[in-house]
Formats: sequence, structure tokens, C-alpha cells
Amino acid sequence: MRTHIPDLLSSVQAIFRRPSWIVVANMLDKHERKICANRIGAPRLMDLLTEQDGLTNTEISERLALQPASVTAMIKRLTQFELIEVRPDKYDKRQMRVFLSDKGQRHFKEMEQFFDEYIHTMLAGLTDDEIDEFSRLSTIIREHADESRTEALLKKYDGKIMGIDRLYEDYKKLKG
Repeated sequence: MRTHIPDLLSSVQAIFRRPSWIVVANMLDKHERKICANRIGAPRLMDLLTEQDGLTNTEISERLALQPASVTAMIKRLTQFELIEVRPDKYDKRQMRVFLSDKGQRHFKEMEQFFDEYIHTMLAGLTDDEIDEFSRLSTIIREHADESRTEALLKKYDGKIMGIDRLYEDYKKLKG
């Protein structure tokens, strides 16, 4: 069983990670594609703003688990292409808030439609029972990949494996 784990992880990554790049490449015109097609953060930010528009840079950084400088660069890039708008807070003019623009909303709706059709296509070869079983197993996996278990593993391997120390430091910064 455990010998199949690398293949399983590779398959899951191939299924669920690549579509976001395809979507961005297909949804944006050539000029925008040059800036956004290889960046997973842009669709994640747009998704976040559809759930809660008007967030600050700090709130976005925390919710996406990204460094504030990365969020600032992403906001600047998406603002250039009119996918988002940055406006001052109506109560505190020093505070800037990020909103999905009309153009950004259109792009995001197109991406959602694409994802819905893409998922339907991926699952077309499965029966309803198989889809239910896949959903059940995915939920179990997600529950076992919770934050406390991840933190414990990062702690355990901190300083022992190249790169883990950086992940653990980033994690501690995000936790404040």
C-alpha cells in the first residue's frame, strides 16, 4: 500500500494543480497571460475576493498564507490588468482595501464555469458510488492533514532536511 503513495500524490497533483494554470492561460488575453499564466496566486486571490471583497493586504496575506510582499506584487500586477481595484477604506483613509473589478468578476465566472465542466469531464468515467467513495476518502485524507499534524511534522524535521527549516520559519511567522 505505502509503495503507491508517491504515485497517488503525483496523480492528485496532476489532476488538481494543472487546471488552474490552464484556466488562467485560457481566460486571459495574450497580454495578461504573459503576466499571470504561470502564477497560481492570482486565481486564489480572485477566489478569495469573491467570498469576501474589500480585504486588506494583511488579511489577504493571512488567508492565502503568503508573504505580504508577494501579495503586494500580485495586487499590483492584477490592478494593472484591471482584474482588481484598490480603494481606501471608507472609515480609515490610510487603510487600502482590495476589490474584484467588473472585469475580474467576469473572468472569475468564466474560470468557475471551466472548472465545473472540467471536474464533470474528469469524473465522467466514474459511477455515482465511486464518486461518493472518492469524496469520502478525500475527506478522510484532508482531516488527517490538519494544521496540528503538519506543525508537528515541521517541528520534527526542522533543521534535518534542506528546505523544511524555511517552511517551518514561514509557518511560525504566519501564526504570529
